[in-house]
Parts: sequence; structure tokens; C-alpha cells
Amino acid sequence: MPFNPFRTSRPRMTYIPDPFGRVGQGEWRAAAARDPFGRVAADDPDDAFDFSDPFHPAAAVGARGRNAPNDVANLEGLLRLAGDMDLVPTDGPTGYFGARLDDAIRAFQRRNGLTVDSAVHPGGETLRALARHLQVMGRNGDTVLAHLTPEEARYLHAVTDGGTVNPRTGLLEFFDNSKKKGSYIWRTVGDGKVRSSHADRNGKVFSWANPPEGGHPGEAPNCRCWAEEVADAGECKRLKRAVSLAQNEVQSLKNELKEHEENLQQHQELLDATWDEFVLKLVTLNLSDLFDGTDGFWALAKKILSKLGKGLEFEELVEAFGRVSKAQHDKAIAQEIFAAKKKLIHQAEERLARLRDEHERRCRPDREGLN
Repeated sequence: MPFNPFRTSRPRMTYIPDPFGRVGQGEWRAAAARDPFGRVAADDPDDAFDFSDPFHPAAAVGARGRNAPNDVANLEGLLRLAGDMDLVPTDGPTGYFGARLDDAIRAFQRRNGLTVDSAVHPGGETLRALARHLQVMGRNGDTVLAHLTPEEARYLHAVTDGGTVNPRTGLLEFFDNSKKKGSYIWRTVGDGKVRSSHADRNGKVFSWANPPEGGHPGEAPNCRCWAEEVADAGECKRLKRAVSLAQNEVQSLKNELKEHEENLQQHQELLDATWDEFVLKLVTLNLSDLFDGTDGFWALAKKILSKLGKGLEFEELVEAFGRVSKAQHDKAIAQEIFAAKKKLIHQAEERLARLRDEHERRCRPDREGLN
């Protein structure tokens, strides 16, 4: 199977803790060189794209962009990580801007309440929104951003809200507890190894200025908990709008699916009618016992009907079979479109569920932990 450069498996690396117990001061020792997203280098470097700096395209990508292959490949990977582009059919990024990438850009812009123009500019709103989106994924324990280089973490610091060390990996994350103001939601990894006192805090809101006993998430020894920011009024408004847009998208796709379902039914009815017409002609001409759909049948039918002086009937039989073939072809296309629409609905419903979950988590948290 060809190598997929955007695999997001965790790197085969060993983290050597700091001998003084300081979080994030240890050392990673890698078994193989990987890029910032934890991906093994491509088998053939000459054919590989450079994924070391996906957040800094050389120029715009999109309907009116320069669409440099390396910039396009990096954007494909980011959109795949954000859940808006499926790279399995192409076995990874292609570096080519086409209809699939155009649709993915527009889908991401639409569900995030951005201008839907299929344009991604260096440092522009779409790229910044991608950074914010992946930032949230990283805070949810996703492996995507657990392996950022310091340079990429600093970039995310510039476009979002800062960085610290991920207690699960020892690598840079995106917020600084010492400078943080307001409140956060305590999150655990949810497994059986979470200490009971931390499990009780899961989902509750705490103030950065007034840490609970034992400190903020990740500060206690071997603590794998993390802090999820409480969305402010502006962010909640954006999330609410994104949920509304996603709901409209799902409903619109369902309406389209209903139309395609009706269209598919019409094609089936037409196919049934053309077959009935063709079979009736076969029976009328006493050829039904000969019919096997092969070229041999047509040669024999022409010979028989020509001897009977029924050349016109033969031509009508051929035309009737042609209508059957066309109806079969049209139905097959309608089935493909119907299946594609069902897949789009499934993807849209998944995006809607993620947005609803994020809105519920960040805008309606349990505030019991606040003093």
C-alpha cells in the first residue's frame, strides 16, 4: 500500500522525564524522524511534500489562489485533520487544487461562520480558524497537535491564545497558566487511572486565579488532566452560529437526498417500462426463446426477420433494446449520486454533532468548582 504522509499515529518515541520532576523539561528520544504531526518521513523523499510548516503557505490557495503544490498539500492535510476532507481515496494529499479541495474549504468556512469564498490566504481568517479548531482538538487529547515543534507552537500562540507544556507528552501546548485569566473547564482523559479527586472535577469550572487543591490540570505529578477554555460571549455566539449553519446544511442535504430518491425511483420506473416494451416486441416477433443478450442473438434475429420481410421490426427491436441500455445507464448514475448524497449527509451530521458537543462543553459547563 503506498505511503500516506498524513497518518496521525503517535510516534514511536520514548520520553525521558526531567530528573528533578519538572514537567516538560525532559527529553524525547525518537526511533525515527517524524514531522510535526507525528508522521514518518515518506519512503521516497524526492516525491514527498514538505509538511514541516503547514501553517505558513507561500501564497494563497483556493479558487483564485496561486495553488502551489506544496501549499495545497499542506492545506489538504489540515482539512483532513479538521474532518472536512477525506484523503483515503487519494492515499494522502495530492498537491492539486480541484473540486474536492474547493468543496472542503467551503464546507469548513461555512460551518465556522466564515466568508465562503474558497480562499485561504497566509495569515487569513480561514487559516486562523483552522489553527483555533486544531488547538481545541489538541486540548481534547488528540494526537494531532501533541507533536508540534516549538516554531509551530509559537505560531499557534500568535494566532490563538498562548502555550504551555502538554503534561501527557512533555511538548509545547498553547496556553500559559501563569498569565491566564478567567476560568477553565477541568477535563480528564476518562480512563481508570484518573485519580478520584480529579475525576470528581471533570467538567467543572475553576478559576485560574484560585487553583483547586493540588493545582491546575497537569500540575500535580503524573497528572494527565487538561484545561479546556470556557468560551467567551463572542466565541459562544460564533459556535451557536456554526451549529445553526451546520443544521441548515444537514436539512438542505436531506431535502436534496429526497429529490434524488424521487429521481432514482423515476429512473427505475422508466427502466421497467423499457424492459416491458422490449420483451413485448420479442414475444410478438416470436424471438423470446432465442434472446440471450449476446451479439449472436442479434445476428440470428436479423437473419430470421429479414427472411420474413420484417427489417423494420428488427430496427424497432434494436431501438427498444437501446432504450433499455440507456435506462440502465441512467439508473446506475442516479444510484451513484444518491449514495454520494447519503455519504455527505453522514459527514454533515458528524460535523453538526461535533459542533453541538463543543458548544455544550464550552458554553454550558458545570460551574460547581468555582468559589
